Amino acid sequence: MELKNLCPMGVFDIEDLGKGKTAAKVGNQSKCTTCRECIRHEKFASKIDLGKQKNVFEFHIESLGIYKPE
Repeated sequence: MELKNLCPMGVFDIEDLGKGKTAAKVGNQSKCTTCRECIRHEKFASKIDLGKQKNVFEFHIESLGIYKPE
């Protein structure tokens, strides 16, 4: 729960593992702005790998003018 509260963008979710145990997981990685708030705390710095994936690209296309998006 502490990790989820550290992230201002709301990237992390809490997963119920049963028997009173919970775990943090990445809920929506596209919300991450690499602000590094999640690794500033010493408790999580060694447990989180904040990096980029090579050969993975995300881009958005918007329609403009008289053409329909389809």
